[in-house]
Amino acid sequence: MSNTENAYRDLTLDPSLYALDSKELNFFKSQTGINNDEELKAHIFAVQAKAFAVYPYPCIQGFRFAKLKIGRLFAYDEFLRLGRERKGAIYLDMGCCFGNDARLAVADGYPIENVITSDLNPEFWDLGHELFKSTPESFPVPFIAGDIFDPSHIVPSPPSTVTPSDPHPDLKALKSLTPLHGRISAIHASAFFHLFDEDHQRQAAQQLAALLSPEPGSMIFGQHVGLPQRGVRPNFRRQMFCHSPQSWKELWDGVVFAKGNVDVVASVRDVTRRINPNGATGRAVQKMLGEEPVYVLEWYIKRVDPEAPPQHHTPAVLTEAKEQTSDPEKSYRDLPLDPSLYSLEGRDLEFFKRQTMITDDEELKAHILTVQAEAFKVHPYPCIRSFNFTRLKIGRLFAYEDFLTLGRERTGAIYLDIGCCFGNDARLAVKDGYPIENIITSDINPEFWDLGHKLFKSTPESFPVPFLAGDIFDPAHLAPSPPSTKPPLGPAPDLKTLTSLTHLHGRISAIHASAFFHLFDEAHQLQVARQLAALLSPEPGSLIFGQHVGALQMGFRRKMFCHSPESWKALWDGEVFEKGSVHVDARVRDVTRLTDPNSAIGRNVRMLAGDGPVYLLEWCVKRV
Repeated sequence: MSNTENAYRDLTLDPSLYALDSKELNFFKSQTGINNDEELKAHIFAVQAKAFAVYPYPCIQGFRFAKLKIGRLFAYDEFLRLGRERKGAIYLDMGCCFGNDARLAVADGYPIENVITSDLNPEFWDLGHELFKSTPESFPVPFIAGDIFDPSHIVPSPPSTVTPSDPHPDLKALKSLTPLHGRISAIHASAFFHLFDEDHQRQAAQQLAALLSPEPGSMIFGQHVGLPQRGVRPNFRRQMFCHSPQSWKELWDGVVFAKGNVDVVASVRDVTRRINPNGATGRAVQKMLGEEPVYVLEWYIKRVDPEAPPQHHTPAVLTEAKEQTSDPEKSYRDLPLDPSLYSLEGRDLEFFKRQTMITDDEELKAHILTVQAEAFKVHPYPCIRSFNFTRLKIGRLFAYEDFLTLGRERTGAIYLDIGCCFGNDARLAVKDGYPIENIITSDINPEFWDLGHKLFKSTPESFPVPFLAGDIFDPAHLAPSPPSTKPPLGPAPDLKTLTSLTHLHGRISAIHASAFFHLFDEAHQLQVARQLAALLSPEPGSLIFGQHVGALQMGFRRKMFCHSPESWKALWDGEVFEKGSVHVDARVRDVTRLTDPNSAIGRNVRMLAGDGPVYLLEWCVKRV
């Protein structure tokens, strides 16, 4: 028995740690056919007990095995696109456990015939069939048991530089992963690397690198426990070596792969700041990792052509804004609409089909193009021309699950979607369980809200979310006020009777604002932040969250003022709110690294932002 196993063997199971969010609950119900919540819970408990007897991983005790990790990763959509667009793109789920992530990928469209899985413990894969009530015939994904460090499972080899010319082997006939050297297009490895010490993390990285195809765009991605600075995290049971984003990048680009052969993106976040320590998830994290802050390192490694000229790696030049010489509205209005920019895929496509009841792809496309043309006449926003209005932004944000939990657990938690446009994000939130009676929306253009009903084939009766038209800078719509320090007296007003947002000062539990702040200059971004802060409830856990165009360093991108993560945090914590009264999580990512420049989405990004990298600032401001 290993020291690690000894450290965990005295753990006991705790049913109170069970907590499936709405997405996970719906996924398990659809996969198992068990629709009764208590029956499903009992079924998961029974499988958990069997799995814990196989190996006492803390993630089994804390029900982390029931989380759909892969679907929350920022590389997930790019991964699904790779599976659709590259013929025979093999996907390996390493350390797959019960196979949750492989099952979600298949459900979201990854070709099942190109999926293979591996884990040290074959009993977990068998329990996966029991957990999801499947069989090797109903879910025919091959599984290979083996130790990643065992040369009979994967023979050590340097990364491939030439794509194998012979056909791929039959995945179902494989006895080891060695025949897949240089053939795998995508490898997912979450909650995996942190199981090993520093040297074995390097070895595991080298083993996976040997399997990865040299074709540009091939990727390895995942998440695991990390630290802002590399070192040993004192786990409550054992010492855990953790990489930082910087050391993780240096490991892959220069040690595992030759320098310049891969693009590495890595970021770290403190998950303990985002969860209720007294909730089931918070207690599960504490049981697994103790009382210290828990940082998760999320990352992806993508093969690039080392001979190709570098793209999107030069930071945007941030200079003083030049005098505007043309009317941007006129320049966009003069552009013709381009149907080739339409690219509705995966979860977005499924959502639109369910909401509109239009199941034929071409009919749905024609319907969306019709609404797009009407919307572009209202206001020629670039996001309308580029079909970004069809993206479900809110569901991809790291704060989304906290937001849904707030809606479930806090009585009467009002949610405002500001700059809501057609209301896509409010509709997704309702589908995912946010109480519809607690939602209100607002936009400067009421025509967009009306077009939202047309887009989704709804009516004010079938989707009875109140909408308030107004300019956020208009005191008749929202009177300026400092942030509340005490909850307002008396009950909240009836949302359906409101004529302005002023009546909600200090009463709103959650505000979502995506693709909104970057519409304004620096001074007006500060003013918007103060207006939203006035609406936010002082109750701890109340949050404002979203994403918009940002930068690595505060300044101007073309003629657009952009905050950096540091300047965004300083704005909210100390200028908008009193210092220390909020926690601000902000991170920036280069979205051009995650998109094929020749795809519809890639051309959309180029059309919106021109040459150079495009950075998105994703953020959450939470009252403490």
